[in-house]
Amino acid sequence: MTIDTKELEADRWQPIEIAPRSGKIILAWQTGKIPYICADVKGQWRSFSNEEPELTLVAPTHWMPLPSPPQATDKGEKQ
Repeated sequence: MTIDTKELEADRWQPIEIAPRSGKIILAWQTGKIPYICADVKGQWRSFSNEEPELTLVAPTHWMPLPSPPQATDKGEKQ
């Protein structure tokens, strides 16, 4: 069995300084908060949710890519 080190790195928290700044949604970490999703919006990190209509200014310290969505089964259900 071969382990893909790139895949392992993608599953680890990384410093926010190397996060993509292109508006891509990421999973973010900030001390004292639960992990949340956010994106760079015009040079500022902003979080958002279905409950909040406004983007909230945040200061994450670490990030990781969002996981892939669940795969559909042959019955059309999600695993």
